[in-house]
Amino acid sequence: MPLSALRFARRPTTALVVAALAACSDAATSPVTPPKTVIDPSALQVGDHVSLNVNTQSACDRTASGIRVGRVAAVGAHAVIVADTSNPAGGFTDADYQNFAAAFDTLVYPVDVRHFGPPADAVSGGRALVFYTSAVNALTPPNADYYIGGFFWARDLFPTTGTNACAGSNASEMFYMLVPDPSGAVNGNARAKDFVARSSISVLGHEFQHLINASRRLYTLDTGNYLEELWLNEGLSHIAEELDFYRASGLAPLGEPGQSPRARLTPAAIEALPDGLAALNGYGVQNLARLGLYLKATEQYGPYVPETASGATTTYDYLEMRGAIWSFLRYAADRSGKTDSAFFQPLVNSTQTGLANLQTATGLGAALADWMRDWAISTYADGVVPAADGRYRQASWDFRSVLTGFALQGGGRINGGVYPLATRALSDAKAQTFTLRGGTSAYLEFTVPAGAQATLRTQTGSGALPSTLRVSVVAPGAATADAAVVNADAGAGGATTVTNAESTTARYALVLFDADPDYNTTRSVTVTGTGLAAAPTPLAASDAVVAGPTQARLAAGAAEPLVTDAPVLARLHAIARRELAPRVEAARAALRVQRLPGPAVLPRR
Repeated sequence: MPLSALRFARRPTTALVVAALAACSDAATSPVTPPKTVIDPSALQVGDHVSLNVNTQSACDRTASGIRVGRVAAVGAHAVIVADTSNPAGGFTDADYQNFAAAFDTLVYPVDVRHFGPPADAVSGGRALVFYTSAVNALTPPNADYYIGGFFWARDLFPTTGTNACAGSNASEMFYMLVPDPSGAVNGNARAKDFVARSSISVLGHEFQHLINASRRLYTLDTGNYLEELWLNEGLSHIAEELDFYRASGLAPLGEPGQSPRARLTPAAIEALPDGLAALNGYGVQNLARLGLYLKATEQYGPYVPETASGATTTYDYLEMRGAIWSFLRYAADRSGKTDSAFFQPLVNSTQTGLANLQTATGLGAALADWMRDWAISTYADGVVPAADGRYRQASWDFRSVLTGFALQGGGRINGGVYPLATRALSDAKAQTFTLRGGTSAYLEFTVPAGAQATLRTQTGSGALPSTLRVSVVAPGAATADAAVVNADAGAGGATTVTNAESTTARYALVLFDADPDYNTTRSVTVTGTGLAAAPTPLAASDAVVAGPTQARLAAGAAEPLVTDAPVLARLHAIARRELAPRVEAARAALRVQRLPGPAVLPRR
């Protein structure tokens, strides 16, 4: 089926499904020499049965309780789709699986490979193994307000034989996908077929980035950092979803399929595209929902949560963090002036991880913190500070209109028609106290009387402010770029002076960004303003409303569950540190002379 026909046949309407994945990371590992292939593309044919380990309690244990039998339901040019034979009734048909294989071949594979590089076995004609299994459904507890949509497990890249091998590995480049469960046979969580189908292609693109990232690091690059840190890995997979949106909607400037349009998309612009709303609902709305969550809690979450942070005892994964890092990566790619493939490929094909990877791959070094501060300012200034220069603008999305300007099918507007950025209002001589972590931001709005001067005092305790705390003043009504955004970095005693030379009361915002690289660093911040006028009301949202099938999850208080894989990720990362890291050295030696055996092929049934 042509991709366009597939899109129309699966035009999404009401559900929001966020691609969920699990990845594991351990920086203290060694490079692995690549096998010739990870899985022989000729080994599996439609109708074959394979034995696959779905255990997520251990990486390398292979017990009967963790083994599922899958039947090959479709074989494409770049993917083998395998269906668990124990999946609940009422699920996908072989025709559905063939459509997913076609979508992988015509959308997911070309977009991900162009922007991140091919998986390690691509030059040998290998295919990714995609296992649609109710084992994914089982990861969501009964009555949870979230659900797991899929995951990638790095243990499957390790060999199963040889010294200190990983017997639990499926020895394949593969990932796992949610399946329909109309009757709620698994944990009582009903999953309608249409509901799951609407998310599947987006999840495929998300998980495939993780597979590319891990397999290239493990087999292709000379690096001991065989998996990227979770927050950056997630951000890249959410970028993969966005790139699928661009391609599916028909946006491809610069002659590059999937290239960001950098055209400040609005609801009207999206609706004007022949497949714009379908593509947004299918591939873009999840990122918007995550961004909305972040904007409501910028003081608690930021774009990064390094796994090497001091005092870290577990791996953090928050939907708010995912929304933030997707937004920052999009902002940074746009500001760089590079094509998306030129910007993102170095991040995947790197011997470094986390913030060090971002600093090196972008060429920014220590200036990365300045870009993050500028991005934090842009989340407030874009669309409401006309005079601000390009550093404080979002080139690809007009988020203030996109996050407020769509009507819902059942009435109302997404986010209640209000841009969800949480701000604090400053009243004269009344302090606002809050806590910031490394990478987080705060937005404090205030007004200054005509012809008057106000003083803002920012304190984190006694003494000078820490060097990581960036202080900026934004003036929506300023006439020049120099006056629109002033990076004040408060002077002695944390004092910042704001002068209103206009003949009327003027509105301002104090933006604080903590550039500390350690998310676990917390500090109490107090801001007090003197000489202020009355506290301002929140900025009004756009009045332009576009009717269309936007998904209910974007509405405040929507009952539909949101996907998160944080419980799975925390466990898999802990397992990776314990079980996989000690095996990498042995795996490197084994893979020099032995390709990874694919899953055992059972007799056809």
